[in-house]
Amino acid sequence: MDDKPFEVAALEDWLTECGFESRTVESGSFGDRLTEFTRGDVAVRTVRDRGKWAFDIALPRLTPWYDIGIWASHLADAKASFDLPPVAAQVDFLKRHLGEIEASASEGSGLASDLSKRAWERARARFHLPPNFPAPK
Repeated sequence: MDDKPFEVAALEDWLTECGFESRTVESGSFGDRLTEFTRGDVAVRTVRDRGKWAFDIALPRLTPWYDIGIWASHLADAKASFDLPPVAAQVDFLKRHLGEIEASASEGSGLASDLSKRAWERARARFHLPPNFPAPK
């Protein structure tokens, strides 16, 4: 049974219409599901984990997967929020900013470094780690 919210179904249809190719993996009893969409230098995945939906974006030649909060932080040059916005807001962000995200690939290693730094700063704040706690290598 596929109980994905309307917004998720609409996003997945939109990505397909935009020329993304998809691959879906579902797991058994928990109903977890991951669909990865790829086009050129950008990849988007929709994830249902324990009944909650989230969206991640990667530039596979350049960056690992980061959630919408980290990408929003990068594009706005602002601190990353602890909590992800509701599904509809994440979908809206992705549709509005996909072009900017694709264009950011030209930032090269600077982009990878910035996203990693933002993710680390959010994790450090979320888990109340001391400022001098070393970042992962």
